[in-house]
This record gives sequence, structure tokens and C-alpha cells, in this order.
Amino acid sequence: MPLSKFGMSMGQFFMAGGWLLSGDWEAKKKQFSEHKAIFWVLAGLFLIHILGLWNTSDFKYAWSDIRIKAPLLLMPLFFLTMPALTVTQYRNVLKVVMAAVLVSTLISFGIYLGFSKRVIHDIRDISPFISHIRLALLVCTSMSIAIYFILKTSSVAFKIALLAALIWFFYFLVLIESITGLLIIAGAIFILLVYQLFSKKSNAFLKGAFVVLIAAGCWMSSQLFDFLFVKSIEPINFDKVHIGIITAMGNNYNQYKEKQDIENGNPVWINVCEYELDRAWRARTGTSAYDKNANGYQHLYPLVRFLASKGENKDAAAVMKLSNDEIKAIQSGIANVNRMHHQGGVKQRLDDLAWEYRSYYYNGNATGQSFTQRLEFWKTAAYIFSKQPFTGVGTGDVNEAFKSAYNELHSKLDEKWRLRSHNQYLSFAVAFGVFGMFYLIFALFYPFLAQKLWGNYLYSAFLFIAVFSMLSEDTLETQAGVTFFAFLNCFLLRNAASESVEEVKS
Repeated sequence: MPLSKFGMSMGQFFMAGGWLLSGDWEAKKKQFSEHKAIFWVLAGLFLIHILGLWNTSDFKYAWSDIRIKAPLLLMPLFFLTMPALTVTQYRNVLKVVMAAVLVSTLISFGIYLGFSKRVIHDIRDISPFISHIRLALLVCTSMSIAIYFILKTSSVAFKIALLAALIWFFYFLVLIESITGLLIIAGAIFILLVYQLFSKKSNAFLKGAFVVLIAAGCWMSSQLFDFLFVKSIEPINFDKVHIGIITAMGNNYNQYKEKQDIENGNPVWINVCEYELDRAWRARTGTSAYDKNANGYQHLYPLVRFLASKGENKDAAAVMKLSNDEIKAIQSGIANVNRMHHQGGVKQRLDDLAWEYRSYYYNGNATGQSFTQRLEFWKTAAYIFSKQPFTGVGTGDVNEAFKSAYNELHSKLDEKWRLRSHNQYLSFAVAFGVFGMFYLIFALFYPFLAQKLWGNYLYSAFLFIAVFSMLSEDTLETQAGVTFFAFLNCFLLRNAASESVEEVKS
């Protein structure tokens, strides 16, 4: 899964071949009979796409979508009609999954260090095989597997290796700025602390420590919310801002007080003389400030923002004071002086999210911004759902429904960014109506409840990762995502009993 899309397809073909060649149809029939309730619930996630053809007009897209969703039917069939793996086989598969993810992250890190000709525009481009989002989910799953083995193994050397892998995986999530992955880890720790708080095995001292940690987590969450959604949109107090009239060269400044953009706390569109900016930029670079950079934006915009981040007026004098390195940074699209030497990391990602939300709040345009685009996707999905809440638009008409909805809502998103919902629950609601959305939720939790797996660490961890990921991603809408869910869900479910067996010896 983490190393090759082609390998994912071939792996499923090999599984199908092994299932057919193994024969013993009576045994398969018996296994199916024992697990038929869970089989039909899980297979229903595929079958609902077949049922959704009744009100579909775009069958070309529908059949393509159904082909991608095939693992939702095949994996329950393969796993629930075959005997469970032995403990050794089960744990070997877990080790292979963790090792494959480790290799994928190491290759990605090598690309990050420059040991490849791959062009990197964004840190998340370093994942060469699957999207950084799917890789982050596999990293979270591998961290859960590592913890599982740490709890089970009696080998000190193996424990040390697993702890090193855990640290590496966490670092990789930070490196690729995976907020989703880090939130999953934080959420898992929070749930574990709450579980331990009410556990009879915890003494008074431990429970007190858990209360402190839970309170600290709640306080940090409130501070994060305040930073992203409250302080980020505080309006500029122009009474405290120096408003210029004439530049040093005698030209007039323009004041765009209706624009609320800020950089490092400084208003961006105050004291701006575009005429001087263009002339000075031509003198420094030989090109116009209105020419476009490699990202498709005029140099004027990162230039104005960069000067604002330094607390400068936006005039010729400020441009002439820029160093050659700063000029090159602006040409490459860097719009804040702090990003020149401190690029990457979670802090920068959070700053970016706050900036995105402020820009969206005041300008209403989320084009090219991963976080606020999702707000636009969700709003559009909710609009489509409100028009057909019971039937949905059908399996094949989702794309057309979104195209029409964006136009009807007069969305400011550029055409190429007008994507689907990026929320699996909303995706099912749009396609199949309210009953489809509730069926997805039912199918996610039914095996967990029916098999009483709340004491099963690995399956619980995986379920949490899958359920949480579907809040911000269309997890089941891509080959990597649907394979991740269908394979691991059925594999862990079918072999759940293996988790509580004897300690790992190596």
C-alpha cells in the first residue's frame, strides 16, 4: 500500500487467485455462514453504489467509481470465508505493513534531503508513491502496530527498535506537516487517558496524573481553537497604524483599509505605491512586478506581503533595501521574511492555517488553501444534500452535482480547485442521501460492537484512525484510501483473536 499503486492492484489479484485456487468450497461456505452478518454489512458499502445507479445519468463515471470501490466487496469475501491466520502469520503481516511504511517514509526523507531529481514545490510532495494524506494514515496505523508489539514482546532489543520506529514515525508526521495525522495521535492519547482514568487498575496517584494531563489537553485544545478561529480574525485597529500620504519620491500612497490581510501583525495593504513598486522591481530584477512567478501569481502580491512582514512601507525605498537573497525568495513565492530561514514545521503550518482562515473570513476566496478549501467543499456538499436529502444524486452524478452547485453558489474557487466534499460522511450523504450517510456510520461501528472489540487494542486504534480520517478526507474515494480501509479493516477484524495470544518472542 505505501510503496506502489500497481502493487496494490496486483496484491488484490494474487489474493483473488489464492482464494480461488485454495478450493475447499464447503469450508468457505461454513466460514461465510459464521460471519454472514458482518459480511453483508461490510459488503453493503459496495452494494450501495450499485443501488445508487437507479438515479444515475453519468454511467461512465459511475462504473469507474464502482471499480475503485471493488475492495469493499472483495476484502470481506476473501477474509470472512477463509480461516483466520495463525498468530505467527498474523504478526508477520503486521511487521510487513510496518516495514513497508518505514521504507516509504525513508525514501520520502531521502527525496526531502535532495537524493532525487523529483521537483518539490511543497514538503508534502516528498511522498512519491501515494498521497501524503494516505501515507500519514498508514504512519498512524504503523505507530499503533509498533505500540502493540511493544506491549507484547519480551525482547529488549525489539522494544528499543520499536521505540526508535515510533519516534521516527512521529517526526515524519511533523516533517510533512500532517495536521490530520498529529490530531489522530493526540486524539488517541486523549482517549487512552480517559480510559485509564476510569480503569479499576489505576490507583489514586495515576488517576490524579491522568486528570492533570486531560485538563492540560483540554486547555491546549482551547488555546489552539482561539488561535485559529478567534484571534486570527481580529480586525485591524487602524487608529494604531501610521498612515502615510506621500512617499520619499513624492508619489501618493494608496490605502486599502477594506482589505484585512496581515503579516507578522502588520497590515499588508496600507501605505502602498504600486507605481514605485513596479519601477523598483524592474530595477532589481529586470521584470515587471505584474509578471507571474512559477506559482502563477504576480510578483506584486508576495512582494507587498513580504515588505509588510518586515514592517516596511510598500514603496521604492523599501524594495531597494531588500537583499539579493530576499529578492530571490520573493521571486520564488515566499511572502514572509520569517519563511526564508524557518520553513516547515508544525508551528509554520498552524500559522498558515490561521492566515488561511483570516483570508477566507474576510475575502471569501479559499483558492489553493488546503484548510479553507475544505470549508468551501463542505458548504457545497451540504447545499447539494439539502436539495436531495433522501435520494441523493446517485453513484455517477456526484461530480456534475458539485459543478452545478459551485456555479449556483457563485463560489470564488478557481475551476481546478472545485473538488468534492473531502468528508466521507458528506460524500455518502450527497450520493445516497441521509440513509446512505447513516449506513456508512453503521457499517463502521457494527463489527466493532457485534464482536465486542472494545478491548481489542489494534482494531480499536485502526477504527479510530479510519473514522477520524473520514472527517477531513474522502478516504474511500481513491484506490489507496479504499484499499487502506478495506484490507486493514477486514484483516484486523478476522484475526482479532490473535491479539491477545502469547507474547512475541522476537
